[in-house]
Amino acid sequence: MNIKLGDYNLLSGKNRWVGTWQIIMYFSTMYFSRFVFLLMLLTAFHCRPALASPDPPFSLPSKHELGRIRSGVIYTNKGAIYLELFPHEAPWHVANLKHLADTGFYRNLPFHLYEENYFIQCGAPQAGVLSSGPGYTLPAEFNEHKHLVGTLSMVRRPDDLDLDHLRSSHGSQFRIMLAASPHMNGQYTVFGRVIKGMEVVQSLRRGDRIKDLQVFVQKR
Repeated sequence: MNIKLGDYNLLSGKNRWVGTWQIIMYFSTMYFSRFVFLLMLLTAFHCRPALASPDPPFSLPSKHELGRIRSGVIYTNKGAIYLELFPHEAPWHVANLKHLADTGFYRNLPFHLYEENYFIQCGAPQAGVLSSGPGYTLPAEFNEHKHLVGTLSMVRRPDDLDLDHLRSSHGSQFRIMLAASPHMNGQYTVFGRVIKGMEVVQSLRRGDRIKDLQVFVQKR
């Protein structure tokens, strides 16, 4: 077989050594390119953010039962924060908070993000893994509640990283707003607000911890 590159007949006549070298370079370049392409594919696949299961491990209570889940308290190392919840506007988020509170999920978790005059954030169970959570997401429940001081707002992926384009909420991470943030209205699910203990919220910093989180059900 004769393989020609440029003006050389690589396996016949003069320039045999040059031709042999060019054959080596030709096949080396070809296979190297394939190797690089394969490596890029594997890297892209490996680095792609894992999609959590969209199904929470609990059933949504009836509307009547949800209506009884209206308050909660976050016990921190700095003091207690009392909450009003919005079960009618964000049923999945409120039911989820109740579920996680009952299982002790938030117990001893740190506040892992703090932005001065913006928010304090918690709910990542794995130290150093900012995206960690319970392994599922929640359907978006955008509503008329605004991002004001003391608002509870669920975290979600930025739109450019939302591969399924559902704008689903994180399964456990939420922010308590330290300032009004109108640019977040209609972009993140608001599911409650602080009604007492805002001075505690204002004192929290990265590394402070939740001792426990309880969600209460009103008596019938």
